[in-house]
Amino acid sequence: MEHLIPKAGSRNDFGSPSHLSHWSLQQFEHFDVDSYRWEKDHEYEGITSKFRKILAEEGWPTEDPQSIHVIYEAIKP
Repeated sequence: MEHLIPKAGSRNDFGSPSHLSHWSLQQFEHFDVDSYRWEKDHEYEGITSKFRKILAEEGWPTEDPQSIHVIYEAIKP
């Protein structure tokens, strides 16, 4: 999956991906099987998909600090 979205909120916002208006790089950690957040919260949050992070960056493609670009690969069961 690949996303290019406007950044909303900050690292201090509540980190659940269910809060649609507050997305930062932190929220994407909930989908990365190698992250602490996925291990700790995926069952509680009902996340059944498994992805591995390929790229996660802010300020892409035009050095815009208000954009987020992430690429994840799907992990098949």
